[in-house]
Amino acid sequence: MLVKIAITGPESTGKTTLSEALCKHYAAFLVPEFARNFLTLNGNKQDYETILFMAHQQVMLENDALKAKHPLIICDTDLFNYKVWLEYLQLPVPNFIEEHLENQSYTHSLLLLPNIPWEADILRNNSHNRWELFNEFDKLLQDYNQPFSKIDKLEKDRMAQAIQEIDKILRF
Repeated sequence: MLVKIAITGPESTGKTTLSEALCKHYAAFLVPEFARNFLTLNGNKQDYETILFMAHQQVMLENDALKAKHPLIICDTDLFNYKVWLEYLQLPVPNFIEEHLENQSYTHSLLLLPNIPWEADILRNNSHNRWELFNEFDKLLQDYNQPFSKIDKLEKDRMAQAIQEIDKILRF
């Protein structure tokens, strides 16, 4: 049985930290966030073509992970992030993102609450509206009938809560 977990939520909620820790805990396959690496190397360009390019690359990374046939894949972002990003910028969401989300490509999502301190960096822009964006993620996951759990604990309890949610899935 293949299990693909997406770590999702607004900026600066600990997605990368949690993804890496979960991969270490489970010896899982990590799908990194393409956008962070790309924008760090190429500048914080958020035009439509660049965002679509990054979304395509994220899908390619996920597809490569599936080819590895690892039983547990942890995605350090998902296409819900791209959909929220595009909608926030009032840009059209392309069909390939909609199709990816409609096809339930994630077994389960962990939606991280923005209840940890904001960490500024050159790629982050939304310190003032993380809760508003969180509500968009919550609504989207529900609209797409994506199975998900809200991760609201802090520090070590956050990891324990994520493990508890993943363990429920792995037992089935």
